[in-house]
Amino acid sequence: LRAAVPGLTLRVSGPVTYTAEPIAADLTILDGILPAAWPEGGVLLINPPAGSALLDVGSSTAIVPPLRTGTRTSVLDGLSLGNLGIEQVIELTPPEWAEVVLADSAQPLILRGQVERSTVAVWAFDLAGGSLTTRLAFPLLVARTVRDLTPAAPPPAALLGTQITLQPDPRADTLQLRDPDGNLTTLDLAPGVPVTLELTRSGTHTLIELAGTTPLFSGPLPVNAGTPAESALGPRPLPNLAPVTVQAGAAAAEARPQQLWPWFVAIALAVLLFEWLYVHGSRRAPQEV
Repeated sequence: LRAAVPGLTLRVSGPVTYTAEPIAADLTILDGILPAAWPEGGVLLINPPAGSALLDVGSSTAIVPPLRTGTRTSVLDGLSLGNLGIEQVIELTPPEWAEVVLADSAQPLILRGQVERSTVAVWAFDLAGGSLTTRLAFPLLVARTVRDLTPAAPPPAALLGTQITLQPDPRADTLQLRDPDGNLTTLDLAPGVPVTLELTRSGTHTLIELAGTTPLFSGPLPVNAGTPAESALGPRPLPNLAPVTVQAGAAAAEARPQQLWPWFVAIALAVLLFEWLYVHGSRRAPQEV
């Protein structure tokens, strides 16, 4: 993982040594264990155990085709899950805060939801049973799930006078926007709720996400002057021009602009003719003896 994700800090804990620390990690992966409370931030729960107050988990059951997807399908778009390669799934009752992303005919397989300051995805099956981990869809599913659970980066640039919508870190309770002149705007955040910013100054702004006084993110947001119409490279309709009225006769001649170059040519020819006559006339004049 460290080689695949630059700057990644990975910490592995066992079921006995694990303790949920606030603001500890952007993503916590729980495999077969459930703490007393959901860790803050992104949480991926795999093979949830029974006996926890966080989820109503039952026994294992065989998967029953066919599979059906829920309303939230962005994580599964384009993935071939016709033969998922899972031997058994965990019976569980979806909580009120979660929605079903994938299910068989009887049981939910993947859940996703927001609970307090935790963005949670639940995989109700054991990865050790079945052939899912050998499928091409598995690394794609993991990558999309991680991207869905972790905060999205702000846009690389924005246009002046437009609005941008950000999805802050669920652990953050304050968002600060510092404009190029140093003026600071502070917004209170609700867990999992997007925030919309209106950009009224051009230049490089600074975005800061805070959990209490602890900074979670700080980065630049360049705002460029201009309009979206100036950057649109697609075809545009021709403008509607007023019809041109053609004048005839003398009025048209008067309206036609007069060109001056024939006059300059005539004057130049007259000067040249005068010089020619003057030179040849002085040569033929009789000289006194």
